[in-house]
Amino acid sequence: VICFLKDPDTGIPILTNLLERFGFCSGYKLNLTKTQFLMFNYSPPKDSQLKFNINRRTTKMKYRGITLTQRIEELYEANYTQMDTEIRNDLSNFKKSMCK
Repeated sequence: VICFLKDPDTGIPILTNLLERFGFCSGYKLNLTKTQFLMFNYSPPKDSQLKFNINRRTTKMKYRGITLTQRIEELYEANYTQMDTEIRNDLSNFKKSMCK
């Protein structure tokens, strides 16, 4: 799940409470050690980091195989170049295996 919070100071406690309630009803549990926050123009207070065990990312994070970056200008380089190389290699390998 990806969430965008306008006001993290009030949003993080509300979001974690909501996710905990969802977990209680559904049988799922929020794994805070795997939960990541990519902050844009925001630095959480130390007490919030400790209280909610925030795994803060400063420049980028992975979500469903895509690298999300803080700067929109970096999205292309962070994702397309590597993906283009992998696709070209896969096609080359496929072409070689089909010619046998």
